[in-house]
Amino acid sequence: TSSTSVYPQGGGAVVDESQLYWRGMSLDRYEGGGRWRVGDPEETDIRGHPLSSSTRQMFYLEEPGDDLVVQDVTFEPLDVSVIFGLATMQAVEGDMRLLTRNTTDSFFFRAARFGRIRYKVYSNVRAPEASKVRDEANAAVGAQYREISPELKAAIEPLARELAGEGSPWRQARRLETALQTWDYSLAPPVGELADPIASFLLETKSGWCEQYSSSMVMMLRALGIPARMTNGFSGGEKNEFGGYWLVRNSDAHSWVEVPFEESGWVIFDPTPGQGPSSPKLGASLRRGFDALRMLWTQRVVEYNLIDQFQILRAASQRAESFRESIADRAPGLPGLRQALGLLLVAAAVAAGVAFARRRRRLPRDPSARAAAEAERWWSQVERCFRRDGIIRRAGETAKELAARAGRPEWADLYYVARFGVRPLSGTERSEIERLRASIR
Repeated sequence: TSSTSVYPQGGGAVVDESQLYWRGMSLDRYEGGGRWRVGDPEETDIRGHPLSSSTRQMFYLEEPGDDLVVQDVTFEPLDVSVIFGLATMQAVEGDMRLLTRNTTDSFFFRAARFGRIRYKVYSNVRAPEASKVRDEANAAVGAQYREISPELKAAIEPLARELAGEGSPWRQARRLETALQTWDYSLAPPVGELADPIASFLLETKSGWCEQYSSSMVMMLRALGIPARMTNGFSGGEKNEFGGYWLVRNSDAHSWVEVPFEESGWVIFDPTPGQGPSSPKLGASLRRGFDALRMLWTQRVVEYNLIDQFQILRAASQRAESFRESIADRAPGLPGLRQALGLLLVAAAVAAGVAFARRRRRLPRDPSARAAAEAERWWSQVERCFRRDGIIRRAGETAKELAARAGRPEWADLYYVARFGVRPLSGTERSEIERLRASIR
């Protein structure tokens, strides 16, 4: 399955683990019908600075400040080459040939080699001071961040004013965020009668998933004259106490709102109702331990030479012992658990080695992972179809942008739903995907 494993390191900044937003791509142009895109596709190349005795380069995105949080990211291939990291990203280090920045402050890379990639992101994660930002004016940004059709504005402005009240932009945005968080979260919300999905969500159903909440808040802010944009990425993740990293999966895909302020810059608002933390269980702890072994093997054995491998495997055995003792302490009443876990860890390490040495192209057993893999294969067929028509994917171009150039935006909409599982596919959508797959073979 596609996932991102992140090791936060060093720096004097304190990261609020309840507010982890791994920023990916922002969208500024609402086309109606629930569709968003980047209004101006222009990208600017960022000059790389080669690091000594390495093929890696350092790309400076902003003037580096103090107290940066370094994220060591192991990135499984997705359909887009987007840099994911905590805001505000200051620099990126990696084995990359090219890094570009688009007009919505999203970053795209072209790797020096295909497949899994590791890179480091240096971020300034200091939250804005509430005493200052609550009275700040909005920053001067492009007019696209205030765009809203007259029809949609007329429909939703009364509700926006009712929920936001009076006051500064930050206070109005915070009230909108708080009000929406009291609504219902659903992957299968009821269908309203209004033509525009945002108007229908706000005025009829009041139930939906993260994209509906974030896009609706953006448009309510714009109806009030407050600039805003929708940002996609990942939120939270699962902390692995044995490997010391965060595992971010497809299921952590999320969408939120960003609002610009004069001094504090772009500030995150998340109107999606919370799902609530889950209680830790022994089974989940075992799974995190095995995942830590898998990451250790991938990052520290597969990518190292033979001499390094002996040193790393010695560290792996110490880490495994720590993991075994931790689990045994949690369940002291189970007889023979320590010995059983010792054998299990050895078997898991051997199995991980065999799996990485003899990787096969096959669909994973997990249903969500299987659906994602099937979507990737289908989209590869779509891109081959586009190439036959002379439409070749550009560096940093998203699936939605590529499909729009090809005159098939609806194909990308189906792909995103199938690939990232933002909601279950309807029977009609599954039939449409099968029809498209048959037509482009």
